[in-house]
Formats: sequence, structure tokens, C-alpha cells
Amino acid sequence: MSSGEKVITRVCPQCGRVLEEGWKSCPYCGWSGAEVKPPTKKRTMSRISIILGVVSFIVAGIPLGIGAIFCGALAISRDEDKLGIVGIILGIIGIILALMVLPLFLSVL
Repeated sequence: MSSGEKVITRVCPQCGRVLEEGWKSCPYCGWSGAEVKPPTKKRTMSRISIILGVVSFIVAGIPLGIGAIFCGALAISRDEDKLGIVGIILGIIGIILALMVLPLFLSVL
């Protein structure tokens, strides 16, 4: 590599243009590498809780309802967001539905 070649090391997260090695800021938009973006909250447990709650509601599954309640409580305790409550409610409804349907299946057997 000759001394005149430019080495591409990264892309500006604000304008998307290529930044050369050694540049600490973007000469095109003025973005500075020192800028800090606020961290985004992960909503993994809330989403899992809602998914398990919906599936337990549809198929009347007690284990899925328990899983939805557990994941929803975990999401709330981690302060992800308040969507864990939706998963908890759906999990409870799924368990109640399963307990209502279970005697029908047992009477058929």
C-alpha cells in the first residue's frame, strides 16, 4: 500500500458517508465521535411474555401460561417496560381457559 492511499475504516452513523482513518468527526455533517446516543431498552422478556400469553390463550396451555406470567414478571422487575403486564394477563386467561376445557377432555376419555 502506498502512502497516498486512503484507508476506509468506518462510516458516519449520522449521514452514512465514508470516514477515513484518523478522522475523529465527520467533515460532511459535523458528527463527532464523542456524541453519545441514549441506550435503547431491550424488550425481549416483554415480547416473549406476550407471545407465550397469546399462544397459551389460543391452545389453552397451562405451562405456556405459567411461562408468560414468569417472563412478564421478569420484564417488569428488569424495568424493561410495562408490556410485561399484558403477557401476565394473557397467561392468566390462558390458564383459566385450560382449566375450563380440561374437564371436557377428561369426560371424553
